[in-house]
Amino acid sequence: MTDASSAKVSKRTWFSPIWLIPILAVAIGLWMTFSSDEGLGPTVQLTVTDAEGIEPGKTLVKVRNVTVGRVSDVRLADDLAHAIMTLEMQANTERMLTTDSQFWVVKPRIGRQGVSGLNTLISGAYIQLQPDLDGGEAQTEFTALESPPVTSQQTPGLRFTLVSENAGTVGVGDPVLYRGFTVGRIEKSTFSVERREIEYQVFVESPYDRLLTENTRFWLESAVSLKLGSNGVDVNLGNLESLLSGGVTFDVPEGQVAGEVIDPQHQFELFDNREQARQQGYARGIDYVLLLNESVRGLEVGAPVEYKGIRVGTVTAVPYRWQPEKNSKSLLLQVPVKIRFEPDRLHGLVADADMALWRERMQRLIDRGMSASVQSANLLTSSLFIELGFYPEASRTEPQLDASHFNDITLFPTVASDVARLEDKLTGLLDKLNAIPMAETFASLQQTLEQSDRSLASVETLAEQLKRWLAQPEAQQMPSELNQTLESLQQVLQQLSGADGQSQNLQQLLHRMNELLERATPFFDTLERQPNALIFDAAEEADPAPKAHEE
Repeated sequence: MTDASSAKVSKRTWFSPIWLIPILAVAIGLWMTFSSDEGLGPTVQLTVTDAEGIEPGKTLVKVRNVTVGRVSDVRLADDLAHAIMTLEMQANTERMLTTDSQFWVVKPRIGRQGVSGLNTLISGAYIQLQPDLDGGEAQTEFTALESPPVTSQQTPGLRFTLVSENAGTVGVGDPVLYRGFTVGRIEKSTFSVERREIEYQVFVESPYDRLLTENTRFWLESAVSLKLGSNGVDVNLGNLESLLSGGVTFDVPEGQVAGEVIDPQHQFELFDNREQARQQGYARGIDYVLLLNESVRGLEVGAPVEYKGIRVGTVTAVPYRWQPEKNSKSLLLQVPVKIRFEPDRLHGLVADADMALWRERMQRLIDRGMSASVQSANLLTSSLFIELGFYPEASRTEPQLDASHFNDITLFPTVASDVARLEDKLTGLLDKLNAIPMAETFASLQQTLEQSDRSLASVETLAEQLKRWLAQPEAQQMPSELNQTLESLQQVLQQLSGADGQSQNLQQLLHRMNELLERATPFFDTLERQPNALIFDAAEEADPAPKAHEE
């Protein structure tokens, strides 16, 4: 049995090694929490149209395929028209989030530029961030793009605007070509309700942006173009990309100077084809108004204004609707047509000058007799154009207004066109034909034809009688008798030529007989008209009275 006094009493310590386990767990947790908070960057609110393919906690945010964040939450906006995603960005990403930074959702897409985002069929959709490297104000709220941008913000080049009244076949992503070589893209298209026109945002890469100058013209690229000329049919095919999707091409029209390089955000007009761009794309011009008496059917906007076959301008309004004041008493006695004289078309033919000098030149030409007239361009299509030329001042058409300007635009003198003058001549000729008494004329013609028939019958009768007479023996002996008579006459003439005195007396006798016959001719004429003139005096003839032209 153990003695109670022999029991050993020891002092118990307050710390137990078992406590090391929870302490270590707490320390690890604190370290992990601190490390997690230290690696987090800013929180971004991203507004999207819909959250298709987005999964909170899984969908990543990438820059050049490098993960820089993750979608932590997706919720509906208060207006229920959008979705709002919360992006937890990594540390040191603040400099990527500035005013011009762009976000969009990368997912499978099929468009004019082909198929993209096929890799997301396996990995799932993700958020693409395109940071603004030029710097800017920090921002944490963004709106995602509906589609990926056509051109990266970091691509050097120049952005400008094209304006067109018709959308045509141009779409976002279509190429911008220079002589068949792709130098840029259409980035965006919008429709301006106020101006009722389409605006395209275009980007041309560097160094090709130096090709964009003041006189550059843009037109729609045709996949196939046909041109009929003196050498036959000319067929031009665009490149493969333009054949598939179309595009826009540009150049400086032939014969024009390039001009100065444009500034950013410059605006150009987009033409339907190359010919239209070449003919209408002249920046400088002087406006005039023509007051025409004749019809303007066949005269269209864009018709040429020519001088001796050289195009010098363009018709800009047919008719020119100048919006007169309400209750104005002016009448539409003449049709106003607005034209534009474009001096740059004469580059290389006339010395260059500023617009003030060109206005003086044109006024001097007008003072010397230059006028405008409407001429026919094509008889088959009835198309018209305006021809400038020098005409006598008396042939100018009198304007309905006693002024040198029409709605603050200079009036250009006009003359009647060749077609109008031809119509006047034809009208006058028809009036004269209508004035001819056709019934009396045809009756007289009928009488003349009947007399001609009787005369022909008489001639036939006379010919038959002559034929019978020639068949008689006496007529056949006439040649020999006539020959004898001629021989006798020749002998007489020989005798007369031998006697000079007798020949001279004979000539004097013949001369006197001739004078006597000339003096007696009026007497015989009087007897023929009035046989009793030997007894009574001859009646005096009255002077003929003038008669009016019978219609």
